[in-house]
Amino acid sequence: MQTTDWATLVTRRTKKDLPENGGWNAFITFWGGVDASSPIGYSPLTGNGDQGYFGWPTVPSSRR
Repeated sequence: MQTTDWATLVTRRTKKDLPENGGWNAFITFWGGVDASSPIGYSPLTGNGDQGYFGWPTVPSSRR
């Protein structure tokens, strides 16, 4: 676990490297109520891979 300021997190979350090379595994921020109630409006659940939210979540097209 590493505590960091927002500017560092915003820079680091774009890196796909391993944490020991300046990348990351997970980061926690807060999304509230209605924002997280549907994948349509909740960016982290879009499953768009490299074009999606940080973390590069991917949902195979056969599952969409």
